[in-house]
Amino acid sequence: MSRVVLAHLRRPLRLALLFGALLLPFVAVELPAQAQRAGRRPQRARLARASRARAAQRRARLARERARQATPRADGVDMDFAMEAIEHERPPPPVNDLAEVEARRDAARRRNLDPELYGGASRDDERPPGFASSGPAEVGEHSPLRVRALLRAFHRGLTFSGVERGPITDYILPVGPAAGFGVEYYPGAHVTNSALAHLGVHVDFRHSFAVESQGPNDIAYPTTARAWLAGLRLRLPFGGGTELGLELAGGQETFRVERGGLDQEAPVGVPFTDYSFLRAGVSFRIHAGDYALGGRVAYLPSFDLGPLGTELGGGLGHGVEAGFVVAIPLGLGFSFLAEAEARVFVLQLEPTSSARSAARGAIDRYVGVNAGVEWDFPAATQL
Repeated sequence: MSRVVLAHLRRPLRLALLFGALLLPFVAVELPAQAQRAGRRPQRARLARASRARAAQRRARLARERARQATPRADGVDMDFAMEAIEHERPPPPVNDLAEVEARRDAARRRNLDPELYGGASRDDERPPGFASSGPAEVGEHSPLRVRALLRAFHRGLTFSGVERGPITDYILPVGPAAGFGVEYYPGAHVTNSALAHLGVHVDFRHSFAVESQGPNDIAYPTTARAWLAGLRLRLPFGGGTELGLELAGGQETFRVERGGLDQEAPVGVPFTDYSFLRAGVSFRIHAGDYALGGRVAYLPSFDLGPLGTELGGGLGHGVEAGFVVAIPLGLGFSFLAEAEARVFVLQLEPTSSARSAARGAIDRYVGVNAGVEWDFPAATQL
């Protein structure tokens, strides 16, 4: 009996479920709409009451002016012009349609999301007047980028003191060629003239080429010298192209004498140097008519002497750097550079009984002259 009843009820149940599934989207849309209309009714009532209150105030003001006009005045002032102005007063149009207000707000939001598609309106359309933007973005007045490329001729001399044991010897490279480049970049200079426009990063790199060290029996040993540093730079402009720079960076100075061939070992007693150092320095540049003069000094404490420290038992190094430069403008932001510089490391060695060689100290000198080209990217106001 129950199976017969279920068989008769199965088809009406399926139809009822199908009908309910079809009505479900309409119910889901209609319920929020009714809730929204119900929420609008109090707002519309408040707007209507405010409109009626304004109308009552206008009628009261008009009645007072008519009573004043009916009262005789001693000075005989004619109040017709005042009554005419009041009768023709045009109050601001009340906004009774809440849907129109919401439509305007939604349109402004759409324009902010896609200005090209909806007319390019500013976000200030939605902001109160006190929060609106004050004006266009600031345009940078200082160059954000400086690039230089150099050719270099350098001399290197390494002298040991207090040698106690081991096959170590002094080293001198009379002269060798190298090339280098440097970059200074100030990202804030694109959009502002505040202190952020003068805080940037700087990178310098140099590498030797075609350098050989002369060993015993007139054997030429390939030699590599390279140096790099990277860090932060804060420039302090004083007008007219004159500036002061404060620099903090880290870097490395490497010098290697390689073996001359497959059947030749590297020269004995010339350990590799591979100093890792910090660098704190000050630089300046002063424009003097048709050229500019500049200079720099820096302190380079070294805490890792590389293979040289391993050979001699370790130690510390204190480096000093100084340079002088002349810059001659060439036009279009380019300048010719002529520079002389020196970098000296004073090493305090700490020999141990397990080290193969032992010395109390050493002085490592790098002296060079540079010539090259420098280019300043134009400031935003010059583009």
